[in-house]
Amino acid sequence: MKNIYLVGFMGAGKSTIGVELAALCVSDFNDLDELIVQEQGRSINDIFAAEGEDYFRNVESKILVQIANNKSLVVATGGGIIERERNRDMISQSGISVFLDTDWDTIVSRLEQSNNRPLVAKENGWDTVKKRFDRRLPLYRESDYTVLTKNKSPKEIATEIYHLVKDRI
Repeated sequence: MKNIYLVGFMGAGKSTIGVELAALCVSDFNDLDELIVQEQGRSINDIFAAEGEDYFRNVESKILVQIANNKSLVVATGGGIIERERNRDMISQSGISVFLDTDWDTIVSRLEQSNNRPLVAKENGWDTVKKRFDRRLPLYRESDYTVLTKNKSPKEIATEIYHLVKDRI
């Protein structure tokens, strides 16, 4: 089975949906952000504060290469992973990408409830975060599949993804 990569902006539900999807696919689930935290021995917020975004993205790319060498994984990616062309290529070569298309208002609502979003904390207001969202949107839309998440439960979204990809995995 190929890997299934869930992509989308922070707060789209990649980790929550990934757990549900892995159960349906009888696959292991990997959260790229969690793997980074394990490897680095510190939180993503701490990595961003001490080392900056470029360092974080380099670690993220390195761990993606390790994941891509496996098969049959459901992977929740970081929101910015698609900004590097080599990451998009690695995802495309090693699996199927699914964009969790979540509207801006839902993203804002979820991010306002989270204290664990370094880019939101660092940015100067929501305008900067919105620009990042808008910049990434065309890259997310290059995914193999797009699933609209509005008014759907994580289980419903995971089931929809499973039916979309089951013949390709």
